[in-house]
Amino acid sequence: MRAQALFNQPLSPAVHRQALDLLERALVLDPGSVDARILIAYILASDIGDGFSTSVQRDQARADKLICEALECDPSRSQAHNVMGLLRRVQGRWAESQVELEMAVALDRNNAPAIRGLGQAMLLQAKPEAAISYLEKGIRLDPRSPYILIGYNTLGRCHLSLGHTDEAVDFFRKARALNPGIWHVHLLLAGLLASEAISTRQRTKSWRH
Repeated sequence: MRAQALFNQPLSPAVHRQALDLLERALVLDPGSVDARILIAYILASDIGDGFSTSVQRDQARADKLICEALECDPSRSQAHNVMGLLRRVQGRWAESQVELEMAVALDRNNAPAIRGLGQAMLLQAKPEAAISYLEKGIRLDPRSPYILIGYNTLGRCHLSLGHTDEAVDFFRKARALNPGIWHVHLLLAGLLASEAISTRQRTKSWRH
């Protein structure tokens, strides 16, 4: 429970390390804990996706082992399928990720992280319009989630790929405001604003001539 409370705080490598320490202690006390396995795998997969992992191969192997064990114990656990979907996504296995996330939502229609994950999987498969509906639904279901910035960031990327630059800037700014420590949000926003500034300057020069 303490680890879950930490994991629900804003994204941070230090907070995730604290949560992992608590979960490892939980597994020592209860080696059969499905909940501890799911959350450890969740944090490890999240760290890989967010660039926090210091050993991607090691963390992938550990997360894969733990989530497979969790699903073997309880294949009807929605959150376990969600974590497997996340892990497959960061491994680049996007079609498998989609299957796992759809299973998670079938088991729990209100699993906001899985619905948000489906949006990410759709975007990675070059389906931004389909992704938007999932991402918007995930935000509506859990508007106070500490990970809502992921929804806003991915919505920004969807609109960017569709050429909706104003909407993209708005969503990237929302994501940045929620957690200024996520570097890739700054990178995307800076690149987009720079591109817009260059385009505006070129249009101004053309008009003057």
